[in-house]
Amino acid sequence: MSALMIRDLHKSYGGLEILAGINLEARTGEFVALVGPSGCGKSTLLAMIAGLETVTSGEIWIGDRLVNSVQPKDRDIAMVFQSYALYPTMTVRQNITFGMESRGVPKAEQAEAVKRVAALLQIEQLLNRKPGQLSGGQRQRVAMGRALVRDPNCFCSTSRCPISTPSCASTCAPKSRSFTIASARRRCTSLTIRSRR
Repeated sequence: MSALMIRDLHKSYGGLEILAGINLEARTGEFVALVGPSGCGKSTLLAMIAGLETVTSGEIWIGDRLVNSVQPKDRDIAMVFQSYALYPTMTVRQNITFGMESRGVPKAEQAEAVKRVAALLQIEQLLNRKPGQLSGGQRQRVAMGRALVRDPNCFCSTSRCPISTPSCASTCAPKSRSFTIASARRRCTSLTIRSRR
């Protein structure tokens, strides 16, 4: 079974068709990169998968569930936008745990999640720094960490693939069985499908 299936997906704004007949199938553990010129609909497609944009016609399936009308919060998807928003007055640790804190996740669980994600993204030594003390790539990893601590079923990123090198991008696809990437140096949009244990 596919973890994500898109069937004949269309998106229009008024009379302007942005996406026409998109079909995509991704299995659990796969890393998919969408590469194309600016304005071709890559981010729009991910926003539709995440539920942030409506579907004009076609179907989006996550697992065995049609999600066209499912609210974003109920899709179990984490999305990192190119313009990642980090809180400048908070440390890296606080930025990563912000959403967990808001949801009332116990402190011990937060600490374990930070430890796991920091090791995965190789940012353990940055946890007590603030965003202004980080490079652009390090800030991007922190933004990904905020999404990954949610342990989403599907992870979408509209930034560079998802970090600038294939080895690091493959690290960001935890529990993946396969990994493919189209030119990590080119601007692209990526999607990682995670398996549930």
